[in-house]
Amino acid sequence: MHPFFRILLLFTLPSLGGAAVDIPGLEHLKDNPAAAGNLLLNELQCASCHEHKTGFAGLPAGTAPDLSNTGNRLKADWVLNFIASPGKVKPGSAHPDILAGKHAGSAKVQTEAITHYLMMLKRPQPISDKRGSAEKGKALYGQVGCIACHGKSENLDPGAKFSNTFAFAGFLQDPLKSNPGCRMPSLSLTEEEALDIATFLIKTPGKTSGFLSDFDKVKQGQSYFKSLNCSACHTVTPGGKLVQPEGILGPLPSLSELAGKEGQGCLNPKPTGSWPFFGLSSDQYKLVGDALKTIATPAKPSPSERVATRMALLNCYACHSRDGVGGPAEDRDKHFHTTQQAMGPEGRLPPNLNETGAKLNPSWLKEVLGKGTKVRPYMLTRMPGYGDHNIHQLAEDFAVADKGKIKPVAAPPNVKIREALKQGRLMVGSKGLACVSCHTFGGTPSLGVQGMDLAVMKKRLQSDWYRRYMVNPIALRPGTRMPSFWPNGKSTKPDILGGDSLRQIEAIWKYLALGEKASVPSGLARSGMMLVPGDEARIYRNFIQGAGPRAIGVGYPGEVNLAWDANDLRPALIWQGDFMDASKHWVGRGSGFQGPAGFNTLNLPRGLSLAILEDEDAPWPSTGGRTPDTRFKGYQLDESRFPAFRYIFHGIEVTDYYEPFEAGDAFVLRRTMTLKGKAVKGLTYLAASGENLQVIEPGGKFRIGDLTVTLTVSKDPRFKLRQGREITVPLDLSDGTLTITQVYDW
Repeated sequence: MHPFFRILLLFTLPSLGGAAVDIPGLEHLKDNPAAAGNLLLNELQCASCHEHKTGFAGLPAGTAPDLSNTGNRLKADWVLNFIASPGKVKPGSAHPDILAGKHAGSAKVQTEAITHYLMMLKRPQPISDKRGSAEKGKALYGQVGCIACHGKSENLDPGAKFSNTFAFAGFLQDPLKSNPGCRMPSLSLTEEEALDIATFLIKTPGKTSGFLSDFDKVKQGQSYFKSLNCSACHTVTPGGKLVQPEGILGPLPSLSELAGKEGQGCLNPKPTGSWPFFGLSSDQYKLVGDALKTIATPAKPSPSERVATRMALLNCYACHSRDGVGGPAEDRDKHFHTTQQAMGPEGRLPPNLNETGAKLNPSWLKEVLGKGTKVRPYMLTRMPGYGDHNIHQLAEDFAVADKGKIKPVAAPPNVKIREALKQGRLMVGSKGLACVSCHTFGGTPSLGVQGMDLAVMKKRLQSDWYRRYMVNPIALRPGTRMPSFWPNGKSTKPDILGGDSLRQIEAIWKYLALGEKASVPSGLARSGMMLVPGDEARIYRNFIQGAGPRAIGVGYPGEVNLAWDANDLRPALIWQGDFMDASKHWVGRGSGFQGPAGFNTLNLPRGLSLAILEDEDAPWPSTGGRTPDTRFKGYQLDESRFPAFRYIFHGIEVTDYYEPFEAGDAFVLRRTMTLKGKAVKGLTYLAASGENLQVIEPGGKFRIGDLTVTLTVSKDPRFKLRQGREITVPLDLSDGTLTITQVYDW
């Protein structure tokens, strides 16, 4: 890769045969010379000049920095010296010496002219210097992981290259901005953190020289930039296009046509003055030569080989091991820190990548590799984000390479979602397996060690890996502190789900699948104002999301909850689990709508449950409860503080009462509506409404998605399915009273 104006990486890891070009991670491919040769060809960006349509063994195409803002970012003397001799300014640079072998006088003229041209390339707003905290920067340099690739800070001198501290900080914050293929990844540094690290590394900032480009030399430099084919690798305008060079007789030969021509042109071990000089070591010349011989008919590398090559390219081995290769060097191990000392090495060292493709979902792995998404809050070293360009197809290669490494389990037992959500939550909580003693949940701190967030488990993990891990954690992660709650397949909680290990593990999996939408496990609370029903109901009157500004929330024993809309005189929401977090309305100004705290929330039909229809097929009215013929009369509480909502509908007194009702091993919600008054022609009750409504039993049992409704009417029940999406019941009040009982099971 042509790293023109990339980060000044003076410290490099040992590489093949004392190579002149140092590529961190290349030594990990010493047993695979074909992969090493392809990696070298790609890093030297040979395909920028010589056509190679098939690419290099799945590697992302090498790219070089956009130079459009060189004049603001870099120092003129550094640019001058780098053009004159890249290897002296940046030992091990993969950038060729484009003037090597030319007459000294001519080389000097061209170097100066190109420098004047590049320093003229700048944006209108100059970069003003700014300093941060060197002390904080020193700590961050070790903590976030810079040291894993760059080693001791004394080996770095970015102040020689960047125009000022602030310009360098801008690069640290977004290294991929000017070069998507840059191996220097993003560490998700804030502006302050980037400035602190830059201030630490640039200990004695020099003042900008105020370099002024000479117009004539700029014109000359522009011409040399073109004639030396610099534009084959570098753009000089944001989003500009590269220009593949042509020889005297047309396009340059393709890479496959260079086979057998080792020692000629760019591959001449001595500068010629006519071709770019890479100054490779003898071992590297041989690797490149051997790679060219097979480039026309390359052996197709396996996914495992592609993963290993890409890990070498991105230097993943500096932090991670895979199949016994790589991991933090002994002298750098001490720089990996944690906020949770009790976790030992597991809490501070990046995990090994053995069987990663069988462990992590490809979508999650792609997010982590591309964006550096962090899930280990206790680990101070940050996962780098390499950008989409550098990780293309890598997650998929991991998946194929590791396919079958985790033996699939038999089909998991069928655990009903309601049962899973209740029992899974119980097991994760403090009264079950006490997972919350070590794990956070949806950002809520754990009771002890602040381990990995359980709310992202389903998003991260493949189900087979999860099930194997839960039974025997140490078999998949040697050294882990995670205990086994099912030793030898036997549950340590025989009172939950009959002690069936497989059902318990499946219940936890389904519960965690809800992520942050799941009700917080017992023992944790998202705030100090969680309203918890005891033997009596809890009432919460306020703005409730989905139930309007005049909502009345009711939390019942048995973890079933209701939000009743006093504006439209209807049940609006039902849900399970936790009732309501009152902190939104009870702290500060208390504005906005509060959503339910639990899970499995269902929206019930909008509008009144009662209507007067001209005929049985007339459309259900869309108006709410605020009509001249309706009036809310409040509610009454019984001895358990269960409210009975009261209202008048066309002269009929309506009482709408709800209570938890135990059905099997779970609670459901039973609604009892009592109507008193004179008979009204066309009086109709809306029992259920929704798409794909199914009639389970003609006598009054229906299903809409996850909701099952069972309905009984005290007199002459005649259920009518309307347009496949509504169940209505004509009501006969000729006796002056009528009772409707409806059970919601979801």
